[in-house]
Amino acid sequence: MVAEKLDNQIKDKDSKGFLQRFSIKNRIPLRTLLVVPFVLQVVGIVGLVGYVSFKNSQDAVTKAVSELRSEISDRIELHLHDYLKPPHLINQNNAQLMRLGILDLNEPDTIARKFWQQKQIYKDVNIIFLGNEDGGYVGADITNKTTITRNFKAGQLLIYNTEGKGRRFGIPKLTNPNYDARKRPWYEASKNSKRPQWSDIYTYNDGSDIAIAATRPIYNNGKFEGVLAADLSLKQITTFLQKVKVGKTGQVFIVERDGTIIGSSTNEKAYFKKGDKIERLSASNSTSPLISKSVQFLKDKFGSLNNIKETHQLEFELEDKDQLLQVTTFNDKYGLDWLIVIVIPEADFMAQIDENRRNTLLLCLLALVMAIVVSIIMARRISLPVSRLNQAAKDITEGEWEKAETVQGSRIDEVGELANSFKNMTSQLHESFENLEEKNRELERLDKLKDEFLANTSHELRTPLNGMIGLAESII
Repeated sequence: MVAEKLDNQIKDKDSKGFLQRFSIKNRIPLRTLLVVPFVLQVVGIVGLVGYVSFKNSQDAVTKAVSELRSEISDRIELHLHDYLKPPHLINQNNAQLMRLGILDLNEPDTIARKFWQQKQIYKDVNIIFLGNEDGGYVGADITNKTTITRNFKAGQLLIYNTEGKGRRFGIPKLTNPNYDARKRPWYEASKNSKRPQWSDIYTYNDGSDIAIAATRPIYNNGKFEGVLAADLSLKQITTFLQKVKVGKTGQVFIVERDGTIIGSSTNEKAYFKKGDKIERLSASNSTSPLISKSVQFLKDKFGSLNNIKETHQLEFELEDKDQLLQVTTFNDKYGLDWLIVIVIPEADFMAQIDENRRNTLLLCLLALVMAIVVSIIMARRISLPVSRLNQAAKDITEGEWEKAETVQGSRIDEVGELANSFKNMTSQLHESFENLEEKNRELERLDKLKDEFLANTSHELRTPLNGMIGLAESII
């Protein structure tokens, strides 16, 4: 009988083996199966997108910083070339005027007026001057005054005020009584090299500035007669560098090969007074950690600043923070050999990236929470009707047909159809069970009548009657 089979199935649960019970205990709930893969998928996708976005942003910033360093370096180089060009051009023009006889070494006043006129055109040039083989000196300076040694020979320096077209007037101011141009470093270097060149960088006697002079030897019929020169203030280079924006806290500076600072974007002076002498500042002794540590890093990296022959983009750490450095060589045909160093803390550019990374992380967490909530809701909407069907099946095994027939549907199409099919099956099964029970009751009634009849019937009629009853039972 069907009812007996269902009872037997319930009893069989207690007789299942260890392996079967173990496998049942390790079954995965439907809700977990729906929630976990969905959440893992969302976490994986969001994490991957966040990582790729961060890496792309980081690569873009690295590329932008690299291009920025190169652009700043190119801008500085261009400015240096433009700024350093006039002194040699002035010397070249004056040498040509002397070859043409327009300027004569025996007419210092004419030379002084010419230098004064040139000084009105080239405002950035500090002094245009000349020294001869007698130790004489003549020049026009930034204050529009002209200076000349007495008799255009070694001796007393005379400083004159000037008026229109550079004509001197008034009583001269007496300065150095023993001036000798032949003993000046710019004169000796140019005489020995026999070609146009830059002098070594020097400080003015009053400590007001550091300068560099463009020099050119003067020859007449192959005979050396003196040196033309024009010097530039290097303070202007520092002024320019201070206007260059290098990230938020980055710095740029220019050094000679021995590490002496020429100019920097800081407010630190490139020279200082030590006792009675004016000395220049070494980059290693700079009060700026970015400058001093950068130079030390370059020395450690290349062994010496003299070994740097081309542009390098490098990284080093300062106080556990990455610093982006570019070193570029700067030289010209007149003997300049400087290094342009640009240092930018990586944090100046990565701050925005770090903020974006935090925002991405927060969005990932928000997406994860929303994914969990949505997946739980969806899993509940799917698993709850299935759970009700499962409970209804258990109610059937307990014989509680009324509960099983009240199974609710679902808005999910497939689950709703399954619930409706289950209800129809339950109704049909319930009806079949009722019919079987009715037939069982009828058989029981007939068995009872048979027993009563046989008890009251003679032995002769019992055998035929048994046969008829058996025939009736088989028909039923």
